Amino acid sequence: MARILKGLPPEFIERKLYPYGDSRYRRGEHEWTDRHQLEDEAMKLIEKRTTVVKQQVADSYAYYEVVKRQPLQLRWIPYCDAHEAHPAWIRGLNLADVIQHEQWEEFFNSRRVG
Repeated sequence: MARILKGLPPEFIERKLYPYGDSRYRRGEHEWTDRHQLEDEAMKLIEKRTTVVKQQVADSYAYYEVVKRQPLQLRWIPYCDAHEAHPAWIRGLNLADVIQHEQWEEFFNSRRVG
């Protein structure tokens, strides 16, 4: 059973992304395309540092970083549409699911061309 930690990943905090609600649609410091680029950079740094699991939600995904494996602890990543997964999916997630996700990602990445 996974536990969700509060707060945002440090990569999002450092770039002042997603403070309250979907900040990409607010007027202010950055335009939408700049914020999207900053989110992409933050996501790449998170993926280098830890495993990112995702769950299909509506027409996009809900993204979570694995903070700790035993006991399983996740932190929500407000990436792209910033969806959150259903609490039942999170409660049912376990380490075996994370390992299977890593294996699938490795498999598909080895098959990609370019």
